Amino acid sequence: MPLSKAAADIPLVPAGLDRAAHHRRDPAWLDAAFGSDNVRILVMREGLPLVEGSAPASAPQQIGAQLAPGRPLLWLGPQAAMLSQKFLRVFLGETAKGSPAFAIELPSSFSLDSSPIAGLGVFEDFRVAAAAMDAFDGGAAATARCLFEWHRRHGFCANCGARTRIEEAGWKRKCDDCGAEHF
Repeated sequence: MPLSKAAADIPLVPAGLDRAAHHRRDPAWLDAAFGSDNVRILVMREGLPLVEGSAPASAPQQIGAQLAPGRPLLWLGPQAAMLSQKFLRVFLGETAKGSPAFAIELPSSFSLDSSPIAGLGVFEDFRVAAAAMDAFDGGAAATARCLFEWHRRHGFCANCGARTRIEEAGWKRKCDDCGAEHF
């Protein structure tokens, strides 16, 4: 469903991305989509998006300092699954052209230098990277970062304290002990 003009003008709303929530409960579809040739995969590590270029990431700035110019996000295809044996995957939705869009969060120990994509990109400060993002990239990256942060901080049930597990392509957590669902 297209966004209204007012919604399309809100920063970090994913323009051109259909959340496609009906696919979130279909693990077979999600696995096939993640491995498809037309998949777009956004890569993050510790909340930092992977951007194009081999120049070093920008150094942290003091409050009020002008940010460095941003670089475009480096979207990968199905080969992103080969970067690490351990990553968190969330389904972002489908592009206007019907391509599935996912985001993966690599472990903090992941090293670009010893990876198959060495030299193609760097993990950049989100604020710096956002300066070069269009509405689609900005919305997708903001959504991914929010979901990854939520999972990082809410691994236990607020109702009973037991560990929860991820469901529905990263958009829900479920407690097997008390049955509570967290969104």
